[in-house]
Amino acid sequence: MIKKLFQVGVVLLTSLAAVTGWAQDAGGGFRRVAMIACDAPGWTDEARRYELEGTTVLKYDVGDDGRPSSVRVARGSGWKALDHMAIRDLESCRFERSADPQVVRAGLMVAYEWKLADNGQTPEPAALVAGSCQASKSPYFGAFVPVTGKLVRRADGIAVRFLLDEAGNTFGMKTEETDPAAVSAASAFIQSCRFTPATLDGKPTRGNLYGWLILK
Repeated sequence: MIKKLFQVGVVLLTSLAAVTGWAQDAGGGFRRVAMIACDAPGWTDEARRYELEGTTVLKYDVGDDGRPSSVRVARGSGWKALDHMAIRDLESCRFERSADPQVVRAGLMVAYEWKLADNGQTPEPAALVAGSCQASKSPYFGAFVPVTGKLVRRADGIAVRFLLDEAGNTFGMKTEETDPAAVSAASAFIQSCRFTPATLDGKPTRGNLYGWLILK
């Protein structure tokens, strides 16, 4: 698999309106507690391997000790791996210690945007061979819909990701679903499909795909 560069953008949200419909009062001299320092955001090996992208919005409070508390996901990226990375990175941060009642320390929000960066080596991606999946053999799923870029949530399917070798054979399939029967059915359905491998300079190379398995 081609090694790619990864970036993360971290944005403190002073307004919650875009995410929750509720705007934090910034008037009357109020200000959010100041962030002092954080560990550099980092990618896990799994997120790199599957080349996941997405935006995680976290909501959190800051305790008297200057450490974040009650960290929770306000809007998920679609991938638990990315959401867990965001929580880990936020929990490494330190904030000012302040007893000033005009310093807002509760209901704060931050967005982590996890994305790939072009390193000049962009292979032709692997692809699903149209009509190759055998939906008739699956009690759960009727189709696989590949996705590029960010995963947009949908209610009629489950998210899956997997790797492909140079011959287009799948391995390492993972899903956000936890039910064992559904996971087993998802794996069987993906294995019933055929894929063309990723290529670089016209030569097959290892790649990956992710997308939605659509429920029947």
